[in-house]
Parts: sequence; C-alpha cells; structure tokens
Amino acid sequence: MLEVGIFTGNQNLNKDMNQKIKLNNSIGFDLSKLIETKLLIQANSGGGKSWAIRRIIEQSFGKVQIIVIDPEGEFSNLREKYDFVLAGQGGDAPAEPRSASMLAERLLELRASAIIDLYELMPQERKRFVRLFIDSMVNAPKKLWHDCLVIIDEADIFAPEKSAGESEALGPVLSLASRGRKRGYCMILATQRIPKLHKDASAECNNKLIGRASQDIDRKRAANELGFYKKEEILSLRELDPGEFYAFGPAISREVVKIKVGDLKVKPPLRGQKGIEPPPPTEKVMQLLKQLADIPEEAKKEASTIAEYKQQVRDLTMTVRTAKAHKCSVAPSSEIVEKAVLVALQKQEIVSKKREEFIAKNGKLLISLIKEFTTKAAKIMDIPPVKVLIEPINTIVIPTPAVTKEPIRFQPPGELFSENNGNEDKPMGIGEKKILTAMAQYEEGMTRQHITVLTGYKRSSRDVYIQRLRSRGFVQVVGDKLSATQEGIEELGPDYKLLPTGAALQEHLIKTLPMGERKILSLLIDSYPSAVDRDVISESTGYQRSSRDVYIQRLTARNLVVTEGRGIIKAAEQLF
Repeated sequence: MLEVGIFTGNQNLNKDMNQKIKLNNSIGFDLSKLIETKLLIQANSGGGKSWAIRRIIEQSFGKVQIIVIDPEGEFSNLREKYDFVLAGQGGDAPAEPRSASMLAERLLELRASAIIDLYELMPQERKRFVRLFIDSMVNAPKKLWHDCLVIIDEADIFAPEKSAGESEALGPVLSLASRGRKRGYCMILATQRIPKLHKDASAECNNKLIGRASQDIDRKRAANELGFYKKEEILSLRELDPGEFYAFGPAISREVVKIKVGDLKVKPPLRGQKGIEPPPPTEKVMQLLKQLADIPEEAKKEASTIAEYKQQVRDLTMTVRTAKAHKCSVAPSSEIVEKAVLVALQKQEIVSKKREEFIAKNGKLLISLIKEFTTKAAKIMDIPPVKVLIEPINTIVIPTPAVTKEPIRFQPPGELFSENNGNEDKPMGIGEKKILTAMAQYEEGMTRQHITVLTGYKRSSRDVYIQRLRSRGFVQVVGDKLSATQEGIEELGPDYKLLPTGAALQEHLIKTLPMGERKILSLLIDSYPSAVDRDVISESTGYQRSSRDVYIQRLTARNLVVTEGRGIIKAAEQLF
C-alpha cells in the first residue's frame, strides 16, 4: 500500500491539469478515465462522504456537466460560487415525478449543471422521480449524448441490495451503470454502507474511495473491495479520520493509497442549517430558466395527451368489438344454398348406410339371443310353485294422522340474485347495464375496484349487479378481473353510450361529489402521481382533522383514493 499523497495514476495527464480532479494537492482523478470507469464513495455518518462529493464537484465544475441527485437537500448552497440550476422546492424548476423525464432531457439539451433536491418528496416519490429521471437520460436521443457526471448520494436508497429493501429505481440505476459509459455518463455512487448497496451497481464502479466503516459487516465488505485480508488492515477502516479514504482504481492509482481530501471553497451546512433558503440564481442561471420555466405546464399537457390517447385506443377497440358482435349478415346465393344442402344430404346418406350395415351384421346375433332367452324362460315357468305356510301374527294397529309432505324445490343459484326472477327475456336494469358498459370499454378486463370508480356503485350493489350479469352469461371472471363476454357485448347493442374515463371522469366526479369530498379529490388529482400528507390536505382545504378524515374515508369507500404509508393519501390510478 502506498503512503498519503503519492499519485501513481496516468502521469501523462499531469501536463494538462484541466483534465485532473484534484482530491488534494498531490493526487487526483484522471477525468477522462473516471468517466469511463465510474466511482464508488463509501463512509459512514461523519466520515467525510459529503465532503468528498463536494471536492469532486468543485474540482470538475466547468470541465464537464454535473447532475447531483440530492435526497437530503444538502448541496444547494454550492450555488454560492457555482452556476448550478436548482430543481426542487424553492428552486428554479420543480422536482416532481410528473416532470422528471422532461427535466432530464431538457438539462441534457442545455448541458446545464444541476442539483436535484428531493428532500421535500415522500420516500416513494423520490424513488419514482429517480426512476423516471435516469430512465430518460439513458434513453435520450443520441444527439444528446455527451460527458456528464451523474452523482447519486445515498445510492443504497435507490439501488438497494435484496436484503435492504425494494426500489422501483433499481432497474434504471443498474442500466445507468451498465449502459451509461457509451453515452458519456459517469455514475458516481455514494453510500454510508456498502452492504446495503446492490452488488451489480457497486461492481460497475472500478474506482473506489473507501472511508470509515465502524460495523464489522461494513468493514468486511469494504476490505473485500480493497483487497485487505490482514486483521490490522481491516481494523484500520474504523480508525480513519473524517475525510480520510483508501483510494484505488484506473482513474487514480493501480495500488491502494491512503489520502486526505483537501479543503473546500463552499463548506457543508452546519447541523440544523440544511433548511435555510438556497442562494438565488446567478445571471447565467437566469438565462437558462426561460428554457426551463415551461416544464411543469409541458409535463401536464403531456400527461393529458397520453390520457387522451389511451381513451382513444379504448374507444376504437370498443368500436371494433361492437362491430364484430353486430356485423351485418348477407343472404347467401341460391347456388351456395343448393351446394350446402347437397353436401349435408351426402353426409346423411353415409351415416344411414353405416346404420343399415350395423343392423344387418348384428341382426342374426340378436335373433339367436332372443330364442335362447325364450327357451330358458319357458323352462323356468314349468317349475311348480312352492307353498309357504305363514303363521298369522296378531298386530295392534295405531292410527296416525296423515302428513302431506311438500316436495323439496332446489332453486338454481342464478335465481337467488336474478333481478328478472328467472325471466331472461326482460331487459337489463340500469345498474346492470351501467356495469356491463364499463366492462365493455376494457377488453383486458377490470378489477371490482375499477368498476366502482367508473360507476360509483358501492361494493354491495356492485357485487349484486355483477352476479346477475354472470347468471345471464354476460360477464366472465378471469383471475382478479371481470370482462364482458361476446353475449354481453351483443346484448348492449351498437348504440350504447360509453362511460367517461380519464379527464372526463375526473370532471364528472368533481361536478357530482359533495363539496367536502370534491375539494379533497380535486387536490389529490392536481398532485398526482404524488401523494399528499393528511396535514397538507387540512392546510389546503381548511377542513379540521375530524371532517377531513370523514371525507377521506368516503372517498376510500368509493375507491377514488388510496392510502400510501401512514397518513399519506393519493388519487387512484384508475382516474387517469
């Protein structure tokens, strides 16, 4: 192992210090090689992880685009000296799942360095944002590919090992790790504990900065990364001072070196200061904001357009299904009829001949069997009858009243729920027709909760109508979904009116729901796909806790909202 401050990387780059990310005055990363080989930073709380990230940002700013995914909101003060776009609450652009994809693409277009502050989002929303943001980067058009440092702090949240939880962002993070190099993206993952980070993500990082590790399981994993096998080497991991790291990798050193990260121009906020207002945007950033200002509105339009397209697909699919069910029949020509009759007569003639052959073949056998039976029966009849003497038995007859038993009638299951009392010729009721219409709009089937959202019927009424439709063969159950059968489509006829979906359904509900439920649902729809805390709902609507919870309970019963975690409410996805 080399001592502190000895740089053994690519010595040719010392001639061009602009391509060097200096960790201190003596050692640093080869920027070009770093982009190709990626980086993992590990240090437990207080070990200097954030300090190292800041040093890398300060040394690389202006040489390459930098995007920092900041779940704790601690890097925004870098804007005191550097022209960063700040996305997040109180920033220059929103950091919300709905606009994540568009924000990523726009930042690549502008080649603008940005800090994405996710602190104000709920944990699940942070993961959703990162999934959409990184997925958009990885799948961006080739014309947008260029060198970019993508720094993900607390990376184990978004790419956890199987034993450390789940994250919908795992796939995109692994995709960035494996496919990012060709696009020029340098993934830098930072974590307090390597065992919590997915192995497939850390394996792609060929450069390592390993800081203090106090727990034995953390030291074991860190030692494996460094190639430490001696006891004193492994124990040295818990004795590192803040800002001290063991470093190695193709972009810094082929051998493990112990380094001390140098000073910073912009220090991290002190304890309790992370909530202070971020610095205002600089003049350069202000020029970029004009091209970022329309992102929320564009994202909203895009979501609306997608919803409209989905509705059009449903409408067209329903039109095709209805047309198939009610296609016009054309009377066949006389030639076709004569040919069909002739074919049918020929088939019947063949069947008749086979029957005649069977009777002729087996007739003689039948006659012999009849003769044999007759002979044996005659012999039996000639046996004289046997007389049996039976002693008379005196019995006492006790008269009993006559009991007339009513015949037991078993009622078919369908009759128990049939609105028409067994008369299938009667037309469907309003409730049945409304539910059948909803199912007919979704060829892939619907859950019972989705049916409630579209029709407004509560569980008890909904299930009775579904049972009636099933008894008439208009509805079938496939797994946890129900769908209209071909008979059900034909029963509706071609002129039935489609139920509102998407934006039309939202508008219908806002108009028809009582005021309290309407205000809360409207707030949740505007916030979708983000969830909203109950306290935020109270602040936005003015309802006290008791009234608020009653309205939420009613909306939940209608399957219009769902609960995500404790006290977090979200509009149901079937509304969109």
